[in-house]
Amino acid sequence: MTTNINSAANLLLHTGKRTQVLQAGEKHKIKATQGEHYRLVKRVGDAEHLLDDVVAKRQGDDLLLRYADGTELTLEAYYSECKALVACDITLPSDDSLGYKPGAEGSSAVALGDGTSLVYAHGAPDTLMKMAQGQSMLYQELNLLRGDLVTWLPGSERLVMAFPTM
Repeated sequence: MTTNINSAANLLLHTGKRTQVLQAGEKHKIKATQGEHYRLVKRVGDAEHLLDDVVAKRQGDDLLLRYADGTELTLEAYYSECKALVACDITLPSDDSLGYKPGAEGSSAVALGDGTSLVYAHGAPDTLMKMAQGQSMLYQELNLLRGDLVTWLPGSERLVMAFPTM
């Protein structure tokens, strides 16, 4: 079976070695592999953009990514396989055109009481707040965000940045 990656809109997971089509709104599990550089993008026509409105959590050695469209991506063993940027990484959307690459967040990540820790969030505040419904600790953290497009980063200061949309 051949998958057409040139359809009107697709979610594509680029690894640096291959491209895999993912179904929007579904759960996906991928084993993190050294040497791969992951990017989850939405293709519309000939253009690709990092999939926005994302909450990233750490659960054990796994990186859990949840997107506003319902898509979930678990990179299994991400924190054990991707210990250094040269080992492997994932690029998430950010205000910086280069994106954000979650690293070895540990004590700076915020425990959410469900066995996960918040390591990153980016998107429209209203959308992120909808994603946090029913998760009181996540809701409390993201409720501090203000602006058109925001980024939550881990740190002792709980750095919160707001960026106007153009």
